Formats: sequence, structure tokens, C-alpha cells
Amino acid sequence: MQSFVDKIAFRIGLRSADRRALAYFTHNFYLGELLSIQDAKKNIEQGVVELLHDEQHLGNGLLVTTNGYLLTAYHCVEEQKRLQIKTCSDERFPVVRTCCSEPSFDIALIKAKIPKISQPMVYKFFPKHLSSQFHREPAVVLSRRGSCVECRGGFTNGQFTHKLIYRSGEEYSQLATCSMVSRPGDSGGVVVTPKGEIIGILSGGDSHGTSTLASWYEALTVVSRYAHA
Repeated sequence: MQSFVDKIAFRIGLRSADRRALAYFTHNFYLGELLSIQDAKKNIEQGVVELLHDEQHLGNGLLVTTNGYLLTAYHCVEEQKRLQIKTCSDERFPVVRTCCSEPSFDIALIKAKIPKISQPMVYKFFPKHLSSQFHREPAVVLSRRGSCVECRGGFTNGQFTHKLIYRSGEEYSQLATCSMVSRPGDSGGVVVTPKGEIIGILSGGDSHGTSTLASWYEALTVVSRYAHA
């Protein structure tokens, strides 16, 4: 039987392994460039999870590690309790905490309790995340509902320029905007190119076909901040 000290030491060891995996994810994000288009798409489809509140669809997220660290839209988890995620294998796991967030970009790193060894996920990232040429790239938002990944929208004349977004009469965030159709429940979905390159994490959209998102660079900054805290 483990003593109290042994249990604490074990938990500290697990947290250290988690932070190493998160740091590896952010420091070596470029390794995804070696993925084929097919593998890049497959990894994203396996990494996109459904976020549930009281058994109802709330939003989406993207796994960062195999044991349940994931990125999602901050407004989805800001005040919600009793959250779960549903993975590509249709398994459900409870969300145990919000680890780190950046409300100004509507991005949060949360932890779901998945009983696996902590290993970093590998994704391919869009190389021109702040480029004026971004509007030339077609893209879709991927969201999960049950065991299915849904694809929605696409760029027509989108631009990756920052503007202030207002919600409930208050300045909320400085996000990127693009021409893409999204619907309620798509928040936290992953915006990708046809080549399986991650552009960012969806925040939301309006009735005029304009969607907002946090770039992958901003999302990785939140992960890095927690990994090195």
C-alpha cells in the first residue's frame, strides 16, 4: 500500500511528464511538416473532440496530448461545470480543470481525464499564419458531433487581419476574421486547409458569414505558458 508521501511523489511525477509532453508539443511543432497530407488529415480527425455539457453538445476541442490536454474556445468553458469530452472512438471522459487561458484571444487549455500515458500529438500547421496571402487559401472548420467529424464553410475572400470583437456590449477579444460560414456549436473547432494544415481554433461566427478564430500561434502560446509555469 502506497504511503501519502509516495502518492504525492507519484502525482508530481505525472505532472512533470505532462509538462514535458506539452513543452515538446510547442517546441517541436515543425515536426508536423514531415507528415503526408493523408497523415496530417488523419491526425486532426483523431484529435478533434466533442465538448459536452449535461449530455448536450457545447463545442469542440483539439487534443494536444494523448492523456487529455486539449485546446478549445475560452467562452465554452469560462463558466461551465460538469463538462465531458467525446473522442473519435466515441469514448467519454470528464473535464477536470482549466489549466490556462487567454480570454483576449478566446483560447483555453483544459484537461480531460484520459487514462493514457502522456504523449504529444503531431499536427501540421499552416506556414503563413499571419500572412496577407492568407485569403488565397481555401479552408474548412472541423467539428465533432458524436463519432462524426463535420466540415463546414470555406474561404472566398477571407483575410487574416485582426480586429476588435465585441460581445455583450464589452470589448471581448482581438481575433482573426475570415469569410466562412459557421453555426452555433462549432466553437472550438479546428480551421484547416485542404492539405490538413491547422490555421487556428474557431471562436464563433455571425449571420453575415464572417467567422473569428485564434491563430495556431496564439493557441501554442497558451500551451507553452502552462508548460513552463
